[in-house]
Amino acid sequence: MFNPDIFKLNQNNIYLFLICLLFIFAFTLQSNFFVFIVIFSLLAGSLKAPFHLAIFFVAALFLTLVDFDTFKNFILLVVSIILLSVTFSEKIYDVLKIYSYIFLFFIICVLFTSEPKYGSFQEIFLFQQRLWLVLPDGREFNPNPLGLICSLVAFGFLINRNYIFMSLPLFLLLLTQSRAAILFFLIAFIIFQRVKAKNIIISFLVLIPFVYIILTSPLMDRFSEDGENGRIDRILVYSDALRNNYILGYPIPYYDEMIKVYGTLDNMYLLLILNYGLIGIFFLIYMIFMFLLNGKDEFYRVRLSLFIPFLVYGIFEGGIVNNYLTWIIFSMCFSGFNKNILRV
Repeated sequence: MFNPDIFKLNQNNIYLFLICLLFIFAFTLQSNFFVFIVIFSLLAGSLKAPFHLAIFFVAALFLTLVDFDTFKNFILLVVSIILLSVTFSEKIYDVLKIYSYIFLFFIICVLFTSEPKYGSFQEIFLFQQRLWLVLPDGREFNPNPLGLICSLVAFGFLINRNYIFMSLPLFLLLLTQSRAAILFFLIAFIIFQRVKAKNIIISFLVLIPFVYIILTSPLMDRFSEDGENGRIDRILVYSDALRNNYILGYPIPYYDEMIKVYGTLDNMYLLLILNYGLIGIFFLIYMIFMFLLNGKDEFYRVRLSLFIPFLVYGIFEGGIVNNYLTWIIFSMCFSGFNKNILRV
């Protein structure tokens, strides 16, 4: 059911609301200035997690040898995740609840202000075309990152037991026809619900309408016929850049130009190497290590339900790399940034 508690004017809810808005502004206006505002606001008063920040700042200095944009993007990614985790990781239910309401409203606004790239909205709602939107400024909102946002919103409603609201982002998720995003939600759903008789019954009742839609609509054709959808070809296109720049990465402005010609590199692990070289690999290993430091507290199952799907999703898509809209939720996967790892 709808929970009006998220609109109570307490400090945490207002702060979370503003942070979500700033990330939406960063995406909508294509300006990382708003991400810097988030970082400075999180740093206000005291320096949090100085050990972790220092490690990544020293590592990021090597990226200045590539170009400043590469250094800047890496710093934004790492610092945002660490500071958001330190600040909100013990309020994970509140974060997911507020994120879900705000980003559901954001998606609805995007729907009403955008045009479909292919076909019409009628064809999209009949699953004859994917929900692939062209924003008012001419940019495309690819169905895969849009589907991931829908999955995160649906999961936020799921863990807060708001099944009625969960149905809308799940339906929009199906409209994107993003197999990776649908897989993300299914894995998160299974891990969170666990294998218990009561949970199996609830899961069946919640998902049966969506399974029916998949089985009886043209959506099933996409699952059975589309294959890898050109991903391997794009990996081959980027293979030279990966092979020649795996130490410090390929300049991000050059990658942006390649996107216009060949499309994105749809693999988070390869994209981390392409953008940041060995430092990208270090970032990934460090995140996995920090997840393993999570204590098995009351939030452990929620963190596990997010972290594993993010890793799986990264096999098929760019994941969190350069996607501001996912950083808030990815940061909730960790509680270890509050600890001194030298004492672990």
